[in-house]
Amino acid sequence: PPPPPPLASPPPPTSPTPPPASTFSPPPPPPLTPPPPSTSPSQPPVVCGNKTTPTTLEAALGCTAVMGHLTDGGASGVVNLTNLEYVYGDIGVGKNNNLTSLTMNNLQNVGGGIGVLDNDNLASLAMNSLEDVRGGISVDLAPTASCDLGDFTSFCSSPPN
Repeated sequence: PPPPPPLASPPPPTSPTPPPASTFSPPPPPPLTPPPPSTSPSQPPVVCGNKTTPTTLEAALGCTAVMGHLTDGGASGVVNLTNLEYVYGDIGVGKNNNLTSLTMNNLQNVGGGIGVLDNDNLASLAMNSLEDVRGGISVDLAPTASCDLGDFTSFCSSPPN
């Protein structure tokens, strides 16, 4: 009898097709919600500014919210924004040697970042109710300056010598 036909060998294993490169990126954080209605009938919310023109510190006096960016605008001396609770853009205070104290103790939320840099005479920075910052934080103060950024106080720093 003729020899049996050879057994067919199984096909060589194939490597699985790699999945396509991931293009997943996490979604951006949700936007800040508008300020809540004031609980005091004598203090209605005061919304200042817009998204295209920065609001200066002096223009923000009396505001509960700033819709765009907040800048120093050449402010001098002591600035206390007692009513400010929300800034929907960035806060930028830089290269202003006339500013000695900046206090925003009711500020809770910043929709962008915070930059406080190169203000040689700024002896005090206080944002002690700060709970949410959606951008970066960069703060450089003189070694003798006081700094309180609420939940973000670890970002207070002194420039290297």
